[in-house]
Amino acid sequence: MIMNTDNAVVKQNNPVISSVNNDAPLIKTATKPVIPFNQLKNTASFSLKEVLNDKSLPNESAAPETKSNEAFINEPVTLEQVKAAVLRYAGSRQQNKSVYVSLNEAPVTLTASNEIIITLLNHSQLEKFQELKQEMLDTIRKDLRNNVVVLKFDLKQDESTTTKAYKPVEKFKVMSEKNPALLELKKRFDLDIYY
Repeated sequence: MIMNTDNAVVKQNNPVISSVNNDAPLIKTATKPVIPFNQLKNTASFSLKEVLNDKSLPNESAAPETKSNEAFINEPVTLEQVKAAVLRYAGSRQQNKSVYVSLNEAPVTLTASNEIIITLLNHSQLEKFQELKQEMLDTIRKDLRNNVVVLKFDLKQDESTTTKAYKPVEKFKVMSEKNPALLELKKRFDLDIYY
């Protein structure tokens, strides 16, 4: 059936609708699907087989492997080299003043089994450096060109385990240990510290 009007021409069997007006868009529809249904890729799952068989992706195995020789170098290190590497790491962390100051003042030791031991003053420093441990270890290993070194943190032991003197007898005992002449004065003037 064909209708002919002044404004538009419409054909029933033809899916193309055209208008006399050139300003209106031209609409085209397909009568049957362009791709068969079994070839549509609208699955929500991911298949490794499809990715491996897809030839449009770049082949990663064709790229030449470049292995860094630095990864396998294990040069012997000395305590001076370790201290210098720790100070260089501290210098790179100058924006964080607490880390910078702590590393500059902390004693560093190296054991025979390539363990770097940094002695810290308190638990808050220990917590801070535990967060930075892996980054610091990677930087030091790269700097020393040795992947065998291990980084450990230790707390400084308090050597002042003496209790504070509160009683006069205890105060006198502590003072007489520092200055033995006080015992002579006590005897000479017959002083009594018990009251």
